[in-house]
Amino acid sequence: AENNRRYEEADKRYTDLESLMERCQDEILTELASLKDNTYWIPSDQTLAEAEKIIEDYQLLTDSITFQNVLKSDCDARIQEENEKLAVIYSEEKQAQQQISDTEKKIEEVRNQKEVEMERDESADTSRLLLKQAGIEAYPFYQTIDFVEGLSEERQAMIEQQLNKAGILDALVVSDEAYERIQEEFPSLLDTIIHPEESGKQVYPFLVPDAGISSEIESSVKKILSCFSDSEGLLVLKDSGYFRHGIIEGHANKKQSEFIGAAARRRRKEQVLRELEEQLL
Repeated sequence: AENNRRYEEADKRYTDLESLMERCQDEILTELASLKDNTYWIPSDQTLAEAEKIIEDYQLLTDSITFQNVLKSDCDARIQEENEKLAVIYSEEKQAQQQISDTEKKIEEVRNQKEVEMERDESADTSRLLLKQAGIEAYPFYQTIDFVEGLSEERQAMIEQQLNKAGILDALVVSDEAYERIQEEFPSLLDTIIHPEESGKQVYPFLVPDAGISSEIESSVKKILSCFSDSEGLLVLKDSGYFRHGIIEGHANKKQSEFIGAAARRRRKEQVLRELEEQLL
């Protein structure tokens, strides 16, 4: 009778434990399912299926360790992914901040400039700085000329673009004396100079020397313009947009001049500032 009693008690405890284990398994499986609604970490379907199978087949204490490792591995992988995303976001934010800083500096530079100059390569910028430091007067061609009064905006823009494509618009204008100094002091100057050996026989009717240049530079500009023509000469500029400069020829078209004439350069400066400020919006 005592043995039967003990057996019944043991069987009841086993049944109770088995029932408890089933309830625990059900609770864990429910918790696993709820992870799909988690806002921070949602295990993959494969991980959930693997974890559920471990719980359903649970037999040994080591199964709990396996269960933990499966979930931890998935969680660690998700954390790594999020960290990588955050690193990308941080890098992009830092880059954006740097771009804003660079743009603000550029805006300040442009505001402090008297005029916005044409873009040129670093070697040309360096060469022009060397000439300035040496006290040699040299100006981009577009700063030494202006359009005749009454010329249409369309024709102004076309002529400017013809000169640009012909490689003349930003080339340097110097006096004869300055030219000789450059040959002696800077024989390998990495820049372009307009210096015809003699005056041409043309009278180009659409361009004149700018009113603000020195008499020496004005003399050089007149010599250069005497080589321009709408039919023949060292530089041909036709009203159709066609141009020919030595062995170079082509066509040009543009909506608005940007560099010839003080008003055009002011307009260009305002445009550059407007474009830069729009980048900050």
